Amino acid sequence: MSRYAMATDPRDRVYGLLAIVKFHVAEPIVPDYSKGWPQVLAEATKVMISEDGVFPYMNDGFTFPLADDSRERHRTPSWVLDFSQLTHNNDEFNRMSNRMHNDSHRLSSEGVERRRKSIRLSRDFRTLYKHGLYIGTIINTYAFTANHMTNIPQKTGILSAAGLHDFYHEVLQPKGITPRRLYEGLDARLYYDGSLLEFTSSLLGHKDGFLPLFKNSGFNRHKFAVFLTERGDVGVTWLDNIVDIRAGDILVALFERQMPFVLRPIPGQLGLKTYRMVNVAYITERSGGYFHDVNSRMQKKFNEDPYDWVFDAAEGCTEYEIV
Repeated sequence: MSRYAMATDPRDRVYGLLAIVKFHVAEPIVPDYSKGWPQVLAEATKVMISEDGVFPYMNDGFTFPLADDSRERHRTPSWVLDFSQLTHNNDEFNRMSNRMHNDSHRLSSEGVERRRKSIRLSRDFRTLYKHGLYIGTIINTYAFTANHMTNIPQKTGILSAAGLHDFYHEVLQPKGITPRRLYEGLDARLYYDGSLLEFTSSLLGHKDGFLPLFKNSGFNRHKFAVFLTERGDVGVTWLDNIVDIRAGDILVALFERQMPFVLRPIPGQLGLKTYRMVNVAYITERSGGYFHDVNSRMQKKFNEDPYDWVFDAAEGCTEYEIV
């Protein structure tokens, strides 16, 4: 039975989820119907983020319930992301989630408390404040949309594959992006089971040789965006229901370094770091990576505990206001 199906009060959808989440340190949240839905959701989110292993949001036991009822003025904040599409359908995402939620990575009560203090909520419980490590600004994107059809049977997604081939040769290759780095991102996102040699040969060759690769690999069943940052990082998006990332969106590591969130500056908020959360991305590795400007204190912390993601101002990180 669906865990939302019987709930009519949106607060029950949150409280019902809390009953199946295995909180290891915090006191259980007791249902309190004197609180409005935004407060219930925000407080539960804060507990989940504090305790949910290495990377919050990736626990398939906690799929955020959405509410959009204008009569009660429910407005789901952008930081309420639904990862259920991935946790149910993506083997690589499941493997990554299981690795990150291994019991050996559980935090002490002191660690949980540090995480909790690193997160702030606005008085109306609709804005999340979190320090993060700036990774880069997106300067170019290509959206692979599987619904690009041709008139030829069994050719779904072929036009998008042709566009990806062009994007590599016109945008990525001139910036020094190797086929290996693009392959790494696609393999993580889509679980490509072909060889790097095959992928490289077809990508560097004529477009006609690249299209069958996508057709045969099953890539044409997915939607995703490939992007390039001003620092030369290349990556792909995880959530395929939102592929319209744009130049000017920024990448910020809020919880874990290699899977940053895509944040979009809100127009008209000059001088204020106010953003909407639009996606989460996978960044491929590269020599030196995007940590070349990380100060020595933070680098030492990463080396000592790669699962510690409590970024703060003392480490040169900025606090982001996410609505």
